[in-house]
Amino acid sequence: AAMRAIEVSCLLDTSTDWRLAMAPWRAAQAIKEAYQPVWSKLQELTLSAELISARLMLLRRTEDHNEYERLVMELLQLTDEPVPAPILEYRLLAFTYLHSLGRRKDTHLCHQAWGFSRAFVQRHPELRYTPRYISYLDSAARSMLYIGEFQTLREIERELSELAASPHVSDDYRYLAKHKVAVHFLDMFDTEEELQERLKLLSDLETHSDERKMSFLIFKIGKRRVGKEC
Repeated sequence: AAMRAIEVSCLLDTSTDWRLAMAPWRAAQAIKEAYQPVWSKLQELTLSAELISARLMLLRRTEDHNEYERLVMELLQLTDEPVPAPILEYRLLAFTYLHSLGRRKDTHLCHQAWGFSRAFVQRHPELRYTPRYISYLDSAARSMLYIGEFQTLREIERELSELAASPHVSDDYRYLAKHKVAVHFLDMFDTEEELQERLKLLSDLETHSDERKMSFLIFKIGKRRVGKEC
């Protein structure tokens, strides 16, 4: 029930009724607190991470940087290692929000988030093949484009090319990688050859872009992963 309430909150937030999104979020928070004694450690961590991340999403329209920063730091602390394996993806989510905070308040945080994430993924390379990682790279690429850090942006491009060539990822993963991350490379070129590559990418994005498919796949990324009892 708590996870369903969070899901409804997120769906409302992307609709014209976004002002109503806090009501189901508060319901989820109340359910978590009411049933606190029955949650396992993993369930409690998962619900807490989901509640914080949903609240951060609801705050994206606000200029209250202090509250946003407090929640980002809380999510970072909650997911600090060692944690159970299912919580590791929430660590990626915390780095994603750290990039967002950096773009809002202090771009130095974007560099920190990139450095932290590199070390983290080296320790847990299996995370590279998750849709959550694509969402992280999207945020990282946005940050580096925003601050003009093109050397790091090229690192992200190389990472994306390596992942796209991997047998460990699905076609849906490749589609998300191209449409969520590669789009940030379009105005990054130094040679005529690179310009032609960008024009080819632009043509491919225009030809194969499917907003409904993107929405569905992004929804699948955020699909909740705890049992029905939550």
